[in-house]
Amino acid sequence: MRKVIGIGESVLDIVLKNNEPKSANPGGSAFNAIISLGRCGLPCCFLTEMGDDHVATLTMDFMERNGVDSHFVTQIPNTKSKVSLAFLNEQNEASYQFYRDPEPENLVYNQPDICPDDLVLISSFYAVNPAIRYRVQPFLKKAHDAGAIIYYDVNFRMNHASSIPAVLASVQENFSLAGIVRGSVDDFKVLYGITDADEIYAKYVSPYCKILILTNGANPVRIYTPDVCLFFDVEQMKTLSTIGAGDNYNAGVLYYLYKNQIVGQDLLKLEKDLWYELQKEAESFATNVCQSIENYVSIDFGKRKIL
Repeated sequence: MRKVIGIGESVLDIVLKNNEPKSANPGGSAFNAIISLGRCGLPCCFLTEMGDDHVATLTMDFMERNGVDSHFVTQIPNTKSKVSLAFLNEQNEASYQFYRDPEPENLVYNQPDICPDDLVLISSFYAVNPAIRYRVQPFLKKAHDAGAIIYYDVNFRMNHASSIPAVLASVQENFSLAGIVRGSVDDFKVLYGITDADEIYAKYVSPYCKILILTNGANPVRIYTPDVCLFFDVEQMKTLSTIGAGDNYNAGVLYYLYKNQIVGQDLLKLEKDLWYELQKEAESFATNVCQSIENYVSIDFGKRKIL
């Protein structure tokens, strides 16, 4: 049976507005998307590492309640799980402070079997972190060789700029393994110092991956394939929180691929109208999550999406 596999960081997000705590939600970039897909009834599992503390128990119980298989969580003895403080500004955009123990060496993942056309999501600095590359890269290579569709969200922020020399080769390798790359103009500005969308695709992505979904703040989303570049206006809305908006855009893309039984060999042959449908689905997920202070789509939204 086809499934969605997320791999990434798990963090307890404590959200504050005007320096007052508003919520505490299990989170992480890929984690948020996988929880949303679990709420939509898709078969999902998540690969991550946690401590052996109350936060880990809380997070794994949360995964199971939301339809996500937690059997591939690796717990690290005598280690505390990661916690972040998310401070919302007047526009309800978040800035973060993270609290974590050092990464252990020689950690081995519990891994699911990977079947052809499974969907694999990886994102953010976790995807290129030199400290854990020794276990992330073999998993991605295994998924690629098995025929899974790897969806790579670059999500590379300025606070990691000092690591660029150490991670550029891993970014490029992730491009070469991915079926779809998603990134923002800001991501590529940090990594390569350029903001021209056409140059980003032609020079840095298309030699390795033929499909790029490129966001640019309030400017139109662009989807590049070898044949077309499509533009989609970004809906302006009032938000309660923007935490998880991009993560749930990713969830919407994966939901569309799963719902419509789109497999790897189909990606380069999708007609324009299907890309428009995909964009609309992704935007609906992102819009929903911005209407709450959770990191994922609402339970009611998920029930309406169950196939």
